[in-house]
Amino acid sequence: MNFYRETTLGPVSITLEAGEVRAVQFGVMVKPVEQPLVDAQTYVLLQQVVAVLEGDVIELPLRLIGSPWQLQVWRALLNIPRGQVRSYGQLASLLGRPTAARAVAKACASNQLAVLVPCHRVIARDGNLSGYRWGLDLKKQLLRREEVIPAS
Repeated sequence: MNFYRETTLGPVSITLEAGEVRAVQFGVMVKPVEQPLVDAQTYVLLQQVVAVLEGDVIELPLRLIGSPWQLQVWRALLNIPRGQVRSYGQLASLLGRPTAARAVAKACASNQLAVLVPCHRVIARDGNLSGYRWGLDLKKQLLRREEVIPAS
């Protein structure tokens, strides 16, 4: 089921399937005329996803769908603690492929679970923020919230 929510991070589309979060994507979306009616379990999961987007720390059931490499990268991202960052090269080395920084970046760009799989915690080797699928302004906002970069 697809849902649309307004959050402090901006409008977001959330897809839930079989009790798991399948996708969380930011951007301008057409708000559905009616949100689907849901059972209590789905309602609670949807509220938990929104709470995480607003800054709460809740472990959620995620449905990761991708290539074996993408899954490996995304699982590594889940192990980066809140308030810390890694470079693309550090992640590549951690995964046993020290020359695969660009492949890590490509896997990050393919992530369908914004914020929940924290691609925003990956930066360039030189410490610059570099790219983010949903824009550098959102990446800065997320890293400020996690106190990685100072508020301006």
